[in-house]
Amino acid sequence: MTDHRYLTRLAALAAALSLAACGGGGSHVLPTATTPNQPAGAVPTGAPGTPSSAQQATAKFTIAVPSASTTASSATRKLDYVSPKTGSASIAVLSVGGTPIANDTVVTKIAYGAPGCSTNTAQPLSCTVAIGAPVGETAFRMSLFASSDGSGTALATSTFSATIAANTNNVVPVTLGGVVDHVGITPAHIPFASDGAIHTQLLSVVAYDAAGETIVGPGNFASPVTLSVKGGTDPNGALMITQPTITSPGQPVEVKYDGSKVLSDGQIQAAVSVGDAQPTTTVQADVVPLNYAPNKAAVYITGAPEQIAVSEAGFTGQFTLSISDPTVASATISATSGGTATITVTPPPGGSYDGQTSLTLSDQTTTATIPLVVTYPQLTNTVNLLASAHPNGMAMARKWINSPVAPDEAYYFSDGTAKEFSEVEPGAGLFKQYTSPLEAQAITVGTDGALWLGFGDYSGANLCTYNFSTNTPTCYPTTANIIIENLTTGADGTIWFTQRNPAAIVAFNPTTHAFTPYTTGLGTTARPYGITLGSDGNIWFTDQNFQQPAIGKLTVSSGAISEYSAGLNPNGTQSNPWMITAGPDGNLWFTDQNFQDMAIGRVSVANGQITEYSTGLQRNPYLQGITAGPDGNVWFGDQGVELLVGAINPSTGAIQEYSLSNPAIVYNLLPIDGGLAYTDPFGRVGYTGGVYGLITLPTNTSQITGVRRKP
Repeated sequence: MTDHRYLTRLAALAAALSLAACGGGGSHVLPTATTPNQPAGAVPTGAPGTPSSAQQATAKFTIAVPSASTTASSATRKLDYVSPKTGSASIAVLSVGGTPIANDTVVTKIAYGAPGCSTNTAQPLSCTVAIGAPVGETAFRMSLFASSDGSGTALATSTFSATIAANTNNVVPVTLGGVVDHVGITPAHIPFASDGAIHTQLLSVVAYDAAGETIVGPGNFASPVTLSVKGGTDPNGALMITQPTITSPGQPVEVKYDGSKVLSDGQIQAAVSVGDAQPTTTVQADVVPLNYAPNKAAVYITGAPEQIAVSEAGFTGQFTLSISDPTVASATISATSGGTATITVTPPPGGSYDGQTSLTLSDQTTTATIPLVVTYPQLTNTVNLLASAHPNGMAMARKWINSPVAPDEAYYFSDGTAKEFSEVEPGAGLFKQYTSPLEAQAITVGTDGALWLGFGDYSGANLCTYNFSTNTPTCYPTTANIIIENLTTGADGTIWFTQRNPAAIVAFNPTTHAFTPYTTGLGTTARPYGITLGSDGNIWFTDQNFQQPAIGKLTVSSGAISEYSAGLNPNGTQSNPWMITAGPDGNLWFTDQNFQDMAIGRVSVANGQITEYSTGLQRNPYLQGITAGPDGNVWFGDQGVELLVGAINPSTGAIQEYSLSNPAIVYNLLPIDGGLAYTDPFGRVGYTGGVYGLITLPTNTSQITGVRRKP
């Protein structure tokens, strides 16, 4: 029951400690005072009952309510929190001298014109509340509410003590703690670069009272906010919170991420405990890695562009990219879709730079630095010697076989001086020679895996297939006085070859054994030589016509031949197309063996347009075989003044030539098992026999440890 002696004095009491608002943040759920007679919070322990001899006095409190517009202003910050939405206050006497007092709670309305409150609405609202209190060390509880009658969830609360003296003006100072109803974490989406480093992100935790007002400081919250990594979202322990308990608004919080540990989608959650109650989660923020793979980009001169996959879960913006040194390489990034994008890194044009730089990837919140290395490929070659052989580099073919050791890739070459051809299985370490009817001029592998050899001199020509089970050839004679120059296999299994005397492109049906020559469209002085299957399914060839050198195309569906004049090379002299291959870009590439100004040529498969490149070739080059390498470049042999092997980037036309660890005359090339196979019909320097060998290309340019290049 209310002590009426205290209530009769309320109208005459004035002057007390004002409680003003201040800025800050936090996140807790605090108890609710549901009736005017039930104060929020615990009552100090002690013997029940009110001392009958307790002398009575008056305690006075002044509550200053800030306007909403000044709540977060630093000018209004003091040691207590009063919500702009305050509508009532409840004050209870809890004990005196440590002895609990059974007493009712005093509830007063906080509003303009209410008893004890100011009436001028142009000024901030201020109310003075006075209650009867026993003399001595007295404990109080004050709570503020948005309602006008002390009901609902408290906006702020505090339990405090004051010394109450008789016959004096007892102005009681109070520091209120904001009661956290809900909380916000900024940013709610926290990306970290997944680069193996330690990263830190500063979090802003903002707490709100039950009326939706920001709880400001520097006072403490009524109950602390607890931050933690939600269970199961970070099984590898990649995340750490430096300040897991937040006791006051504005308290700094950091999240650290160990980029060396795998993180898929961590979640930071905020919770508050009230008394013995279980923590109540109020909000969470997602922590995700900004992934990119590979995390160390590497391109090599004349190499194919490097692709870097970028992803960030939940990201809806556009990634941006920059490169610290654009002379080293160029880099672009695709449009971002579903939080993913692709970075394309292109080597510098001309093959003129060897160095490193870095890429800067940003999602507008976090930044990742991606190292970029630009280097030359490391070339090594294993030389195998044939003391009596003279391998013909123009006669090479490859296929997959089932060897006695293991399934392997083999390649074949013929001997230009002996009636034999050779089979090499690099993976199994096998080498074997076979007897052939004549000196093979050309070799190809059919779509059925059969090996075909072309022979020819002016006394006649034969096309033979070899039976490895019986070690016997089966030959099909052509016409006398012709020479089979080179072979290739069509998409349908037809064997095609270039023929001299008379000039023709000839099709051989391996089922019917019929030869069909095609001549319409060839010039009167035509001399077909190199031949290959184009990406368009047609047969392309070089024509070493002394009057009008050209690149020819035989359309398989009609047998019609179209020729495109080779024109002039980059130095203004007549081109002389030699060997030809289908490139990785879908076009045709050939070596121009003009003895004055050699070059590498490209033929557009779409319209036959010819473009030649020579920048990057060493002095006095002498270009031979050419093939599409397994690394996306077009590789060729150069047996000029320096014995080299070269590569041209089909995207940029940049040429770079390299020396080999064992100098060799690279007469012809074939891609095989991640590298290149080659033949040297003349033998390497200081050796009289023929040579075949392998050139190893790096499968991962970031693992290159050294280079051998011609500057």
